[in-house]
Amino acid sequence: MEKILITGASGLIGKKLTELLSAKGYEVIHLLRKKPTNSNVKFHLWNPDKNELEESAFENIDHVIHLSGENISNKRWTDSQKKILCDSRIATANLLFEKSRNAKLKTFVSASGISLYGTATTENIYDEEATPTRDFLAQLTVDWEKAADQFSDRGVRVVKIRTSVVLSKKGGALEKILKPIRMGFGSPLGNGKQYFPWIHLEDLSQIYIKAIQDQNMTGAYNAAAPEHCTNRELTYAIAKILGKKIWMPAVPAFAIKLLFGEMGNLVLKGSRISSAKILNTGFQFQYPTLDGALKDCLE
Repeated sequence: MEKILITGASGLIGKKLTELLSAKGYEVIHLLRKKPTNSNVKFHLWNPDKNELEESAFENIDHVIHLSGENISNKRWTDSQKKILCDSRIATANLLFEKSRNAKLKTFVSASGISLYGTATTENIYDEEATPTRDFLAQLTVDWEKAADQFSDRGVRVVKIRTSVVLSKKGGALEKILKPIRMGFGSPLGNGKQYFPWIHLEDLSQIYIKAIQDQNMTGAYNAAAPEHCTNRELTYAIAKILGKKIWMPAVPAFAIKLLFGEMGNLVLKGSRISSAKILNTGFQFQYPTLDGALKDCLE
C-alpha cells in the first residue's frame, strides 16, 4: 500500500482527495498545524511559522500532495496579507523540501494557480507555455512553482496543478457567488465580459489522482474545464437553475475596487484557459460544461 502525505488536508480539496484516495487503497496521512478533534486519518503536526516539522513525517511516504496556502480572497491584500499568502505556499514548500532530504519520494504534486497568466481580459487562450505576467499573483505563482521544482533535483517527479475557480456542492467560491443571486440581488460584475475559468471539484480531484498514478505526467497542467464562460454567462446560468431573475444593473468596477482594493481584479478580470494538455493525457472531464457542473452542485 502506497502512502500519501497531504498538506492543507483540512480544506475543500484535501477532504475530497482523502476520501477518494482512501477508497482507492492508498494510505493517506495528513500534515496539520493543530491536532484534529475528530478524524480517523493518521496525521503529523508541523508549524511552518517556526520552521518545525519532524523528518519522521516522511518515513515510508511515497507521494506528497502540497495543498497548503492561505485563501487568496480571505482579506484585502495589505503588505502583511501578501506576505502570508506567499509564505503559506512558498515557505511551506521550502520546509517540506528541507525536511524530506532523507525521504525516498516518488512524486511531489503541488497546487498552483492560473493566476500565473495574469488577470488581463483578452480573447487569448492561455496554455502552459504562456509567458507569466508581472502582477502580484502571477509572481507569487511563479515562485510557488519554483519551490516545488526543487524536488526534481532529487529525481522526484514534480507535477504542478494550475487550478481555476473550484465549483462544489458545499463551501468554496460558488457558495459566495450564490448568496446575492438567491436573495434576488445578483448581477454581473463590472462589464461582465471577463472570462471565468472554472472546474468541478470532482474533476480537479481526479486530476490530482491521475498526477499520482500517471508516471508520464510531469510539469505544469491547467486544471480548467474545456468550456469557457464569462462572468455574465455564469451569473445568468446560476439564476436560471435557481429560478431567479437578474434585474439589478451590473456592479460597477469602481465600487468593487473601492471595496476590495487590488484583490478586486480577481473578479473584474479573467482570461480563457486551455485544458488541451491535460486532455492529451487521456483525462476525461466528468463535468466539461458549465450547465452540467452547476446542475450537479445546485440541484
